[in-house]
Amino acid sequence: AIAESAPSDAHGLAGYIIGPEGSKAFKIKRRDRFDATDAVFLANGDLVLMERRFNLRDLIGLRLRRFKGADITPGAVLDGEVLLEADFDFQIDNMEAISAHQNEAGDTILTLLSDNNRSILQRTVFLRFRLEE
Repeated sequence: AIAESAPSDAHGLAGYIIGPEGSKAFKIKRRDRFDATDAVFLANGDLVLMERRFNLRDLIGLRLRRFKGADITPGAVLDGEVLLEADFDFQIDNMEAISAHQNEAGDTILTLLSDNNRSILQRTVFLRFRLEE
């Protein structure tokens, strides 16, 4: 489990490893006022975190960060590799969902989705990417 936001970039996003023996905490460094919206584990155990940003200064933003599964341990402070960062120059909106699967060729495919929230100011956007290994 990963918290959606933190009071500021100085505070990390709280994360928890939940198992039979209870939960153990870790943190994800928060940068550039992005908040977590969804996350997915890949077949190899790595975690891809989808983050979004919306404010009047920066407008809308999307970022995907990848964290090595072996690094997600109790007490860890994680930063992660940026896989993608996009703003309104790209075809994004209020991105809220991510999933991953492997195609017949063994490639990892990431699927992202936004919801228009029944607003004429937003769009429902479906994006699909092949993850370069």
